[in-house]
Amino acid sequence: GTLFVDATSRIDVTAKGYRAGYTTGNTTVGGAINRAAGSYGGLAGDDFTNAVYGDYADPDDWGSGGSGYYGGGPGGGLVRLRAGSLNLHGTLLADGGSAPDSPGGSGGGIYVNVGSLIGDGLIRAQGQQDGGGGGRIAVYSEDFTGFNLDHITATGGTGATAGSVHVVQ
Repeated sequence: GTLFVDATSRIDVTAKGYRAGYTTGNTTVGGAINRAAGSYGGLAGDDFTNAVYGDYADPDDWGSGGSGYYGGGPGGGLVRLRAGSLNLHGTLLADGGSAPDSPGGSGGGIYVNVGSLIGDGLIRAQGQQDGGGGGRIAVYSEDFTGFNLDHITATGGTGATAGSVHVVQ
């Protein structure tokens, strides 16, 4: 069928990923340490952050959390969506989260597989502004003619790199 997200609505898993200092596999092993931000598709802007991970063509994991003396921002969560069509006028978000006086989490993962994608909405897996790496987005559709592909982003926060955006028709 058709999934309709109107301009006042959103599907939002912001800050629903791995918690502070945790990374893929829900472990602290290899996670961000010493006031570093989280990475997923893009590398955070710190020396003590975790490595990038996951598959650009099939995002299936959460974003990692940053690490600070008083905690850190959690990573973005994961959305996996399949439908006949997506009529998106609102937002689909998997942004990294923040915590007071602490580095931010990475963007999360978004996987969309639809027959057609239309609308003027936004798909975003952004790293938190305080250094979180960008997330991972993969969008598969037979028809993008009614959607602006510039509205699909996985930017990183300050000093971090962008994540991955994979679009296939």
